[in-house]
Amino acid sequence: MNNHYLSFHFLTHKIIIIFSLIVLMMPFGASTILIADGLINPVAESYILVDKNTGVVFAGENIDKQMGVASVSKLMTAYVYFDKIKADDIDLEKTMIPISDDVVQFSLNSELSGVVFDYDQSYPLDELLSLMLIYSDNGATIAIGEYLFGSEEEVVKQMNNKCEDLGFTNTIYYNTSGLTMSDYGDLILDGTSPEDYNVSTAREQANLAISILNDYPQMLDIVSQPTVEFNGYQLNSYNLMLEGLSMEYEGVKGLKSGSTIEAGYCFTGYYVSPINNQEYISVVLNSSSITQRFNDTAYLYNWVDQAEFNTLVKEEDKFEVKIDNARGKNQTLHPSYTYRIVNSSEVNLNTKEIEYNSNYFNESGKLIEDIPAGSEVGKIKFTLLKTNVEDEIEIDSVFEEAGTFSIALMTDQEIKKSGLIINFFNSIGDFMIDFFESI
Repeated sequence: MNNHYLSFHFLTHKIIIIFSLIVLMMPFGASTILIADGLINPVAESYILVDKNTGVVFAGENIDKQMGVASVSKLMTAYVYFDKIKADDIDLEKTMIPISDDVVQFSLNSELSGVVFDYDQSYPLDELLSLMLIYSDNGATIAIGEYLFGSEEEVVKQMNNKCEDLGFTNTIYYNTSGLTMSDYGDLILDGTSPEDYNVSTAREQANLAISILNDYPQMLDIVSQPTVEFNGYQLNSYNLMLEGLSMEYEGVKGLKSGSTIEAGYCFTGYYVSPINNQEYISVVLNSSSITQRFNDTAYLYNWVDQAEFNTLVKEEDKFEVKIDNARGKNQTLHPSYTYRIVNSSEVNLNTKEIEYNSNYFNESGKLIEDIPAGSEVGKIKFTLLKTNVEDEIEIDSVFEEAGTFSIALMTDQEIKKSGLIINFFNSIGDFMIDFFESI
């Protein structure tokens, strides 16, 4: 896009590149996690910490490495389930889900599914969703998919289609549960091989969590629960960081854990800092143990709560901009959120380009439609640059792409296309001609 139609100036700010260089030897706060096999720094092969509202990456290691995700897969499974529930206006409490013979057989293997289902039984959809997302039950997961889509294979197809919609290029799903296909035995899905298992990256799983929370915030009503009741039994969530569980960490609201031999121990977390109410998404892939994945996550939360930030822009900031082909010379816009950057002397943050909302602008950046009040006008894209160099060379590190992020600009007033006023006068003229001809 041409960027001379929307012009402004930003001061450069500093942001951190490799936070492992920062010495953080202070102990955890009230939510202390101390275990025998725990280390101070994350030991997971891959991890990421992002701002939930802006997508800014604050920390990460191997964030684009394709790895197994185990039962964290159920976040995408839930996504397509919620899409279907919304599209068909399905009542969660009143809809009864029948349990197929295959699901019963699946549930009889304690290594594959947490609860045992009876033949010829049906259960409320909301109860099975809770079993799926809280207790990570595979049988419940498959039963819902069979009811909503006819087969698990069709659900998997929808999951991979959703990946395309979200722009994921390194995520592949082979089943709804997150198991390795060899675990399915005789129930292996069509088109798969025993060695297949679901794969993704820390970055794409973080973006998935942000997307599903934005689209279906009601899912938090499920994943924030530390227990679920089924057939008279109280079953604990596998997210041990929730309130009341063994590795409770204040501010953790969800989301999903998972583990297999191939994927190691994984966890995607949603954290609202009790210190400043900031929202974060973390992903840990292939950590070393059940508890270490939560230790890794706690380290990230503790670090970000103690890090120093610069505020790039505040939500209440105002920008006077000129929009080509809009009525009036200047328009007032403001950022969609307050954008904060971790403070460091290593890297500069510079503007890169402007991306116009294609609903209102053509490819040349000219306004072609009125913009309603409260709408996103466009995004300013930023990139991280090395300091103390003559040429602005993008950094060569894991943060090279993560350091490119966007700030959305919003309008509080309707922005009119300038051509509409001409059309208005033309319509008045046509009305008068018709009126006089009718006399």
